Amino acid sequence: MPGFVIHLAVAKQYLEYHPGEIQNREDFENGIIAPDLDASQNEIERNKSKTHYGKWGNYETEINLDQFLQDPKVDLFQDFWKSYFFIF
Repeated sequence: MPGFVIHLAVAKQYLEYHPGEIQNREDFENGIIAPDLDASQNEIERNKSKTHYGKWGNYETEINLDQFLQDPKVDLFQDFWKSYFFIF
């Protein structure tokens, strides 16, 4: 999994190539690091599974897109959630 610097570099490139699409740059940048930031605060694998909407382990990775899209707090019209979706 790439580190925060790579995530932020990807966000910067996205913002450069899609001018005017993102209204709140700070929210966008926060969303792009949020999945890993939340997971790194507690090293228990189930927390990373929660922030990445799937299963994470030593040899198994699975992302559940439906779980993400059905989460009531997710709003893909908000810049935070656009980038969260983009990176996870």
